[in-house]
Amino acid sequence: MARQLTGPCQLTRRTLRLMITLYHHPFSRAAGVVWALEEVGQPYELKFIDIMKGAHKAPEFLQLNPMGKLPALTDGDAVITEGAAINVYLADRYALGKLAPAVDDPRRGTYLRWSFFAPSVIEPGSIARAQKWTSAEPGRLGDYDAMITAISGAVAKGPFLLGEMSRWPT
Repeated sequence: MARQLTGPCQLTRRTLRLMITLYHHPFSRAAGVVWALEEVGQPYELKFIDIMKGAHKAPEFLQLNPMGKLPALTDGDAVITEGAAINVYLADRYALGKLAPAVDDPRRGTYLRWSFFAPSVIEPGSIARAQKWTSAEPGRLGDYDAMITAISGAVAKGPFLLGEMSRWPT
């Protein structure tokens, strides 16, 4: 559920208008971004894009994301597309060191790797296997068994890829 769209600024005592807008459809990858928005606790607006009626291919939306895909997020003048990129942006901008390791934290590389592993490796590899796609080039779609081995090895080290978040410095 979207949070309050306006609110008083404690410094100026003026009402500020919301800056974050998430363009979404419930059948898109936007659900994970809604979750991230709730975690960072910033006010946001959900803007429904009816992909069933082709609204994601309308010229106004294509100005935000020329690929015509959801989700897309605007935060002031910033435009971010791709679910994983939006989530990393939100964690860095609004909850750095709480939802993501700080830039100088040695775990930052592991965090980035696994943040992008699902959309870059798991999804295409799983779809290729489910569809029984074959590739003339070995490794072109990724090796499903190697993917499973990588995931198994990472989670075998403990319940969390980056350790206990409650132990992260604040």
